[in-house]
Amino acid sequence: MSGEAVAQAVRMPFAWGEREVFAHPGRRGWSGRCPGHPAWRVVRFASIEAMVATERACIWTLGGLLDDAQFDRLRQEGEESLQPVLTEGRVDFIMPALIVTASV
Repeated sequence: MSGEAVAQAVRMPFAWGEREVFAHPGRRGWSGRCPGHPAWRVVRFASIEAMVATERACIWTLGGLLDDAQFDRLRQEGEESLQPVLTEGRVDFIMPALIVTASV
């Protein structure tokens, strides 16, 4: 798996999603409207190791794709690239979310 593919998989849970899908659900065969409201929340991991362990457990992102050596490299690379969001060894960052409510 290429470095860019790994980066995309790590970003996936932190992406906005497709707001347009919810704004116009009829295009997907749904009825009614499902308005999406943006929200910003802090995401916290106790450490880079904890963040990587979470990724490892998520089969729909990297859990089923990377081997032990690749997860070790991800952790090592994270120690450098995550410096801007490290606070006393903890990983803290703001994450956008799209809160969607629907009725049937």
